[in-house]
Amino acid sequence: MSPLPPIKKVFVEIVGEVKRPGRYEFEAGVSCEEVLKKAGLKYFSDLSPFDLNAPAPLFMTVLKLREIHVSVEGEVVNPYSLVVDPGTRICDLKSKICVKESGDISIFRSRKMIADGQKIWIHKKK
Repeated sequence: MSPLPPIKKVFVEIVGEVKRPGRYEFEAGVSCEEVLKKAGLKYFSDLSPFDLNAPAPLFMTVLKLREIHVSVEGEVVNPYSLVVDPGTRICDLKSKICVKESGDISIFRSRKMIADGQKIWIHKKK
């Protein structure tokens, strides 16, 4: 019996919080990162279960983030580490943060959504 030739192509199926779920053909040993790029991520995709550099499994399920972790530092009474809901905006944090009198609160006018792991720095007033 002759040995089997090495596998050159694999099919990876990806479902869940991706823009283009489906079954994709890749070179064997493709990384999780490449598969996720191909499928496109939604804004609240939870990548924490994946080692992006590791070879992709043949089936991947991307879950939706259940919480967002954010830290607020700088001109605040105490540095904050908060857990908020996905979709929370920077302006929503104003009531949760105690800023020093010397702190510039203009950042809390931003309606930008907070990303998981984001660090927000409160600067001194000019």
